[in-house]
Amino acid sequence: MSTQTALSVIERASVALGSSALEIHLTDLVKKYADIVTIANKDGREQVHAAAMVLRIQAAAEAARQAEELAERLKREANAPQAGEIVTLIADHYRISNGAALDWLRVMFGDVRQAA
Repeated sequence: MSTQTALSVIERASVALGSSALEIHLTDLVKKYADIVTIANKDGREQVHAAAMVLRIQAAAEAARQAEELAERLKREANAPQAGEIVTLIADHYRISNGAALDWLRVMFGDVRQAA
């Protein structure tokens, strides 16, 4: 028997979006430009601006990718059959009553109401 730990909404969103991976990636990019400490002239300003643009573009691209993944996941979940539909599909397929199909599902998978 496995033990499940409930995650907060923020933790679930973090896992779903992979924000820790994004954070690591952005931290690596920041370290890449750690040698820039002051802006002494126009060339220094352009170097800082270029570094900031790289960080912004990569962060925006990563956020867009994560948003697309989340949208796809939500789309799949929205199209997933509901519990009642699954029972009806099984009952129709095996030509048994919905009650018998539900009993069979409980034998096969246990009472899912306890896990929810």
